[in-house]
Amino acid sequence: MKRILEIGLILACFVRPALALELAKGGQTDYVIVTAAAPSPTAMMAAKELQEYVRRVTGAELPVVTEDKAPVARRVFVGPCAAADKAGIAVPPQEQFVVRVINGDLFIVGGDSDGPPMGSATRTGTLYGVYQFLHRFAAVRWLWPGDLGTVVPKAATLSVPDELNWTVKPDFAIRSLWLTYRNSNEIKDEHILWQRRTGQGQLWSGGSGHAYNSLLGGNKWFETHPEYYSMVGGQRKAFYGEGATSGQICTSNPDVIDICTKSALASKADIVSLSPNDGGLFCECEKCRALDVPTNLIDWDGKPMVALTDRIFTFANEIARRVAKEQPEKKLGHFCYTFFKQPPARLTDLSDNLVLFFTQGCHWFRDPEIKKQCRGYIDGWFKFGNPMVSREYYGLIYWHGMPNVHTRLIEEDIKYLKARGFVGLNSEICRDFATHGPNYYLAARMLWDTSLTRRQVLDEYYQAGFGAAAKDVEDYYDVFERRLADLGPAAAGTGSSNISSLATQFDAATLAAARKALERGYTRQIDEQTKARLDFVKMGLEYTEVTSRLLGLLQKLNAAGMSFSPLEPARLTAAPTEPEFMAMLKEARDLNKRRWEIINGQQGLPVVHTPALVEQESRGRWTEQLETRYEVLVNEAGRYLALPLEARFHIEDEGQKQPQDWPRPDFDDSGWETLKTNQPWEKQGHQGFDGFGWYRMSFEVPADRAQANPIVLRLGAVDESCKVWLNGELVGSFTFDIDKDPESWQKPLDFDISGRLKAGRNVLAVRVEDRSGAGGLWKPSLLILGSESPNLILNGSFEPDMGDVSANGQGDAKSAVVGDRGYQSAHSLSITVAEGEGNHRSVQVACPVASERRYAFSFRYQTKDVKPHPTIKNTPALRVIFQGADGKSLTDTTGYQWGSFRVPATTADWQEASYYFKTLPGTARVAVTVFFHGPGQYWVDEVKLRELE
Repeated sequence: MKRILEIGLILACFVRPALALELAKGGQTDYVIVTAAAPSPTAMMAAKELQEYVRRVTGAELPVVTEDKAPVARRVFVGPCAAADKAGIAVPPQEQFVVRVINGDLFIVGGDSDGPPMGSATRTGTLYGVYQFLHRFAAVRWLWPGDLGTVVPKAATLSVPDELNWTVKPDFAIRSLWLTYRNSNEIKDEHILWQRRTGQGQLWSGGSGHAYNSLLGGNKWFETHPEYYSMVGGQRKAFYGEGATSGQICTSNPDVIDICTKSALASKADIVSLSPNDGGLFCECEKCRALDVPTNLIDWDGKPMVALTDRIFTFANEIARRVAKEQPEKKLGHFCYTFFKQPPARLTDLSDNLVLFFTQGCHWFRDPEIKKQCRGYIDGWFKFGNPMVSREYYGLIYWHGMPNVHTRLIEEDIKYLKARGFVGLNSEICRDFATHGPNYYLAARMLWDTSLTRRQVLDEYYQAGFGAAAKDVEDYYDVFERRLADLGPAAAGTGSSNISSLATQFDAATLAAARKALERGYTRQIDEQTKARLDFVKMGLEYTEVTSRLLGLLQKLNAAGMSFSPLEPARLTAAPTEPEFMAMLKEARDLNKRRWEIINGQQGLPVVHTPALVEQESRGRWTEQLETRYEVLVNEAGRYLALPLEARFHIEDEGQKQPQDWPRPDFDDSGWETLKTNQPWEKQGHQGFDGFGWYRMSFEVPADRAQANPIVLRLGAVDESCKVWLNGELVGSFTFDIDKDPESWQKPLDFDISGRLKAGRNVLAVRVEDRSGAGGLWKPSLLILGSESPNLILNGSFEPDMGDVSANGQGDAKSAVVGDRGYQSAHSLSITVAEGEGNHRSVQVACPVASERRYAFSFRYQTKDVKPHPTIKNTPALRVIFQGADGKSLTDTTGYQWGSFRVPATTADWQEASYYFKTLPGTARVAVTVFFHGPGQYWVDEVKLRELE
């Protein structure tokens, strides 16, 4: 052991310690940056970037000169040059770089190609070398695009070891997080610069996109050769619209194969896409169908479907084989996607020049079944031995910019892809770095170096960007990541249907926890730059809070008759009352305005992705719908004043004489407990109590509203009897009589209080008597100020016949007026729909109306054992047709108004569905139809059409 130590000491004497090569110190430098006499654009940009960042870090400015003007020492050579050749530094392969110190000179030499440095086909090894050098030795970080995301620490000295010898190649040949949707040139340039600075690029130009349209040359052949295009439903279909990519080609047609081969050969890209257009409409001709394997099935929308993989890749294989003969270096890119994601069943070999772009989103892997399926598909494709690229969705508009944080899944998947032999990853992302920054930065860094860990990269991200608040910001993003992980399959988000889950995924508790963590960051000792970055993240939080609340309200409004696509209706236990609907509509309108204030107020920062959100707005027309419906109801909203949902409550002792002072407005009820007025008292701590209970509540009435005439006090529901006092005056009573109306305990009670309201504070007292059941006030109550307009529909209560209402339908569905149940009368319309796709029953009314006026259509309903329809989600559906004096529609079918209602499977009481609209110019009549598709039993009563103020 002693001998070993002695040898170690002797060897140590011959090892020269690494000395520091000081490029700058104290704001001064003796070094210059040197390029070749005629540097490439990439080398020139790399030199300028190095000069700029050394100046920003140290205050020292290194001059940039060409070799012929360079001094004999203290030089930083950037890019391939004669000096590098002389020093024995060979130009590395494209995309790779070498950083080496030789005799006091620093060399940064990369494998570049011709072309502009930001060009998609340009390889920029030298530029990567400069950026990686600055990252390693100057701690410069590019967290997100733009100045705010750029971290440039100040340092008195910039030095490197004088024996530095660093050779680097990226772990993936394709590393691209590209912006989705339409972006300005300025934003594109900013993003591409961020990509380069974080090591993104690709060894081969081109890739895989939806390409049939470009391969065939659009619709130019359709008139002369319709057989080139897909046959759907017995007819050939052209591509739709100028430059559109919907519709497909006939992949079995020999002429199509010839045309597409020529297109591929003519392309200058290294990888030419052969992938189908987006969407469906694939060819149904006999030759194409004969290439499918009937037993190779996929699940599509819950139904088995034959995979199209064999037919699609038979076509791609033939083109690839022909291209390989003429241009063996060219590659052909192809998606493994949707209908052709499952590996082929009949094909046993794929042409070696096919690059497979396998579509997946690793955030889908919150659902272990999806992960298992994707990994199984990869195993199936991997057997062919072709190079594979992951086509990812790290940021997608299906999340509406909400923080779909999944850094743990990203780390796991990138390491898996590297181990599985993938050659790249190409991901669609949004410009929403305030909500997804950790995802994007982690992916960018790991795509260059897969040996990095999530912990290393995110520590760097949070510490560099947020300093003393780093842990708080980490906790903030982790709130979202852990929430979505806990939801598991419910947060897999595999498509547009995920939009309907966002309000649940980003619930109030999650948002409150996230805000608490972020606000903690502001309490730290931070500088103005760090505060600005916190404000940037906070904009994303405020956007998320507003959007989550808005989406939840839109889904409730969908359930109440509106149609905010693609959101599904909420599952409500009770339909909102008219004032509740108005309150939701107003809040949704205000939230929508605030949301767009945030979107439009980013001031150039990449908070959320504006073009994608604008695109979604143009499709769903949420703002238009909110404003249009609000315009219809804005005058009506003032007619309703909701009473408090909480009141003081006290139990009257059994046998006690009715207290005389409890109804008085000046009575001190501060010792009473507080109870909700929209739940029975037995659900609020008084289980099993039958007897007398008192409610007292105070509310404010504006002076102008107190003078309205008439004024109705509407108690939502009273179980069972009651007396009512307003400001100490008895204004009415109701006695439950099981023989007269056994259902009255669940119906609203109206009391005329005209002339009895006071401007300002009013006090309502209600003495409720309950002898069985839950007891008390148990539905929201309100004041109705002014007259309600009369019902324009004759006999909408079906006493005893249909009146203005008609009913018809298709299949196994029926309806009849029945006298055994009704809302406030004996009769109602009973509707029964049997199970089956084609079965439905409709109820229609048509009556005269005025042009350009506001109307409310409503009906009461009960349900029993209603089930979802197998294909129609939005049912019951409502349609409004505006007709002229001649009875004809003023518009074609696209001008009809549609709404839908989400009804409970079984209702315990009568609920109300309402729809509000404004008639078009020239309208003399409207025809309103409600379609009942879901199998089950319905009862309809009190059908109304009222003109609003």
